[in-house]
Amino acid sequence: GDEVVADVQKRVKRKRESQLPLVRGYRPIPDGILTPNKNIQALRFVEKREESVMLRCKTCSVEVSSSVFFVHKGRASVLAPQGCLADKGKFKPVDEAQACKADRYNHLDVCEHDQIREDCRSCTLREKCEHGRPLNQPCKLCSKPSVPRKLDMSL
Repeated sequence: GDEVVADVQKRVKRKRESQLPLVRGYRPIPDGILTPNKNIQALRFVEKREESVMLRCKTCSVEVSSSVFFVHKGRASVLAPQGCLADKGKFKPVDEAQACKADRYNHLDVCEHDQIREDCRSCTLREKCEHGRPLNQPCKLCSKPSVPRKLDMSL
């Protein structure tokens, strides 16, 4: 009786969810409106607005909308998911004039020096080459492995 009904309801729900847009890092989106995770929403320069922006996957044309923006240094960029699960395409605003930013925590976390934290020389404790690149990333200016420089923490 009840078990059969519950099983049928689960199968119907799975079938319905399989027809919804699938976006990397999100559950199926029933209303077509993206909501980033709570960690991203809690960042001080991320805000939810009344307006929403339509986003389209560049390869399969799946559309979703976002009303969450990264507002920093006088510029508002709509947050877009990192990619479409169907074909690993990138989401871009339908209106190409609208600025867009991937909803990756590391790209939205602003430190007290008003810089993206992972790019801030004062906050990052990674060793860097003489051109400021982390040693674990290639530097086009360094032709040979460089000697790590000491970070000046007085900035």
